[in-house]
Amino acid sequence: MVILVMVILELRISLEAEAAGLAAMRRTEENLVQMRHALDEFERHIAQGTGNAVAADVAYGQPVFPQHPQSARQYDHSAHARQFGRAGA
Repeated sequence: MVILVMVILELRISLEAEAAGLAAMRRTEENLVQMRHALDEFERHIAQGTGNAVAADVAYGQPVFPQHPQSARQYDHSAHARQFGRAGA
């Protein structure tokens, strides 16, 4: 079981790195403005200790994340799971 988990983690790391590279190549100036705003919001929530940085975290990736409705629902679900500490939810 441990080996399977490691294989999945390694696959995820390689896919996420490739996806991030493609997103960086395809981004627009407007994407950068939106991402900067989301990052500022994230940092503000962290500094103020509001415990509400998840929305800003999700918003950070939205400008360059594929806009397929099913993908967006899955992404939002994983962010919700992180907020409440339910890994793998």
